[in-house]
Amino acid sequence: MTIEKINDVLSNMQNLESKFKLISQDVSDGYNYEKDQGSVGMKVEIFDIGESDTFLKVVSNTDSYGDNEAVVKLQFVKANVKTVIEYI
Repeated sequence: MTIEKINDVLSNMQNLESKFKLISQDVSDGYNYEKDQGSVGMKVEIFDIGESDTFLKVVSNTDSYGDNEAVVKLQFVKANVKTVIEYI
């Protein structure tokens, strides 16, 4: 991935959904709701940034009131394909 592509991906973090396809989202229970003191809600989103086998992972959290959403981690990740065998 080139420096120009990295800068393009990171240039506008507030509108990622309009720039890239959201392919996965995992949101903890009570993400936008009040929780016990000290508890945080967590959201993990994976975006297809148009690079072969490279995706952007954005981890956000909220405070115990369910407010003040903040990005706490950004990672460029690769897909890990797993084979699952189910016996019926």
